[in-house]
Amino acid sequence: METKQIERSVIYKTIVITILLLLSLYSTRYILIGICVGLLEIAILYILFLKKDLKNYIILYIVFLVTSFEVPLFVSGDSNTIIYSFIRLPVIKTYHLIVLLYMPTILLLIKGFNKLKTKDHKILKRFVLCILTVYFFSVISMFLSLILNDNGILNTSIFWEFLTGDIFRHSIALGIIVNLTLLLLIDSSFSKYLEKWLLSILVSLCLLAPISILLGFNGNYGNRDAILLPLGSFFGIMLLTFPFYQKYKRKKILILLGFIILLSMLYLPSPLGGKWWLLLFLVFLIIGMSFYRSSKYRKKFIINVLVTIILVPLLVIMVLMAPMKDNTFGEESLHQLKFEQAIQTISVWEEGWFLTLPQSPKFRIDEFINVWLEYKEKPQYFLFGKGLGGSTQHHTNFLNWANKDAFTEEQIQANIYFDLHETVNVFFLKFGLFGLIILFSTLYVCFRNIFNNPWLLIGAVWLLFYYGIYYSMLLGASSLILGLYQLNEKGNSQTIKE
Repeated sequence: METKQIERSVIYKTIVITILLLLSLYSTRYILIGICVGLLEIAILYILFLKKDLKNYIILYIVFLVTSFEVPLFVSGDSNTIIYSFIRLPVIKTYHLIVLLYMPTILLLIKGFNKLKTKDHKILKRFVLCILTVYFFSVISMFLSLILNDNGILNTSIFWEFLTGDIFRHSIALGIIVNLTLLLLIDSSFSKYLEKWLLSILVSLCLLAPISILLGFNGNYGNRDAILLPLGSFFGIMLLTFPFYQKYKRKKILILLGFIILLSMLYLPSPLGGKWWLLLFLVFLIIGMSFYRSSKYRKKFIINVLVTIILVPLLVIMVLMAPMKDNTFGEESLHQLKFEQAIQTISVWEEGWFLTLPQSPKFRIDEFINVWLEYKEKPQYFLFGKGLGGSTQHHTNFLNWANKDAFTEEQIQANIYFDLHETVNVFFLKFGLFGLIILFSTLYVCFRNIFNNPWLLIGAVWLLFYYGIYYSMLLGASSLILGLYQLNEKGNSQTIKE
């Protein structure tokens, strides 16, 4: 009976979220819908706050973020396109996001202060403490950069814009992390409640994928058609791994949902390109390792080999070879392009690997090299980075950084680069060596315990690729906190590796 009630609860939540996603889809065509939905969602949050229902307040804040569109370039191909949603509204822009997120934090701190002193959930607490420490030093580094006028930032008109952007993105990521941690420590039952909501979000995104295509919605990536979904849909294919975890082994329908969004994104590609292929490789790897770990399938070696080595790659190759929606006028399809980039990126053993890399992944590596060279000239920043608003100049000659697909025109003209790609580069520039240590130690814990719960896997992927980049991908931050909490949750009988 309890299981049926849980499933019914997930169904109800999925219906509500799917309706929100449909409204978001139409908001890309009709501005008024986006404004009305965004204002209504803000009103709902204020009502919940007045009722002191902080649990649903934070949950719905995350839902409203994840169901919103935020990158006009991925919608229309034009970064100047106006799109309104919960994330961005006329006049107030995105300022309300910080106000709404931190309104309940003080109340939660008062309620949960004593819980912070206990010794339980030490892995989660250690992570949050490390993140808070990183941001503490980043503020000091930010003032140091201002005092020294690093890279002549005070002589440019763009610094304050990028500093504000950094503060907003990182403050919202931090706010999600802190608020969810406090709620989990205050109320142990919140773990299951949060889990049902996160699962409902993933299911809804999977269901919306074919609906978006059937309704004729197309996004854009590099002047080619892409699937039009909120960016959190990136994590949808990870539902394929859920039934291989003890907790979800009876939920075989999740495999079907995972295949629905997989096939949808094979028909129309994700705007997140090569990373989606890398994620798909990881999903297949996790499934293969799960078969190997299971004594049931270890005895059936032939099934193991067929599923993990032959059938899954064959499915991908067959779909790749089929005529794709974006393979028009005889040009290489976006899928083929990004698939080749993903293969070349992970083929590190090949001779001349870096020189033969496609431009997109090569840019990421070149950024890291340039931050290293920046610190070589200015060692005072190496340990704790340049803080929020930190920048680097272009020191190498591997690539031409005057590329508007990679950087804004303002950064190119000033030869000062604030917004780098990938979490590793962001952490290295903003938080220095200390930030990288925290990043890689957290990823180490996540991947050491990757078969403990699926939320840890989703959280690790978000942390590796998208920390502090997109608001609508903070589903990954929520998953990371839930996954770390469940490592030390009562009833979790699996061995924890720190």
